[in-house]
Amino acid sequence: MTERVERLTMSVAEAAAELGVSTKKMYDVVHRRDFPTVKIGTRIRVSREGLREWVRNHEQNRTEAAQ
Repeated sequence: MTERVERLTMSVAEAAAELGVSTKKMYDVVHRRDFPTVKIGTRIRVSREGLREWVRNHEQNRTEAAQ
């Protein structure tokens, strides 16, 4: 059996799949100043832990706005 290794970063397409959005929409998101990306050469990588934190922060903001 092969072990699945969880990498620290993921591609934009992988991040889109994690969030359940289109790759096009994800490219819009990765260009936001508050979104956790790492640029390696010409490639944009998304921090796995940063993505989790970004989602948590935006989830909290939505909850606070509803009150």
